[in-house]
Amino acid sequence: MRTMAITVTQFLSALSGQESGGDYGAENMTGSGAYGKYQFMPQYWPEFAKAAGLSGDAPMTAANQELVARHRAQSLYEQYGSWEDVASIWYSGRPISRMDPSTANASQSGGPSIAQYVNEVMGRTSQAPVNGRAPTVASWTTAQITQGYGPTDEPLDSGYNGYANFNKGYD
Repeated sequence: MRTMAITVTQFLSALSGQESGGDYGAENMTGSGAYGKYQFMPQYWPEFAKAAGLSGDAPMTAANQELVARHRAQSLYEQYGSWEDVASIWYSGRPISRMDPSTANASQSGGPSIAQYVNEVMGRTSQAPVNGRAPTVASWTTAQITQGYGPTDEPLDSGYNGYANFNKGYD
């Protein structure tokens, strides 16, 4: 098993802060159907619930959301070895480490880019380098996505104010 500098609990706290502000009853504002603290897409809930040891029709209670999120995040981390990839898969379905820069930096249905989303989630962990959040990355062409969250000499981006429902998730 890999050593995790960030614990599953820290990651899930950061992820839920990004997705719903920690609200178990949050409904996605864009109409995607995503629901709950971790903004699960309803069409995937049965598969994720079964993988976590629940029945496919298990209700999205707070306890079930926690169990499923923990199982899913830990499984993805074990498969990809990177919390950045886990965050990216949660948001886009694909690991950011296998994306070209234009894909990682493209806006997602009017929401933040995958790179912005990953930076925001990682910035919410206790390992954020500046003011509780990681610096955004303007271009991944010269920056490897690592635990360093990209280049640290870039200024913080204050452009997130344009996303009124940023913390509600854009799944």
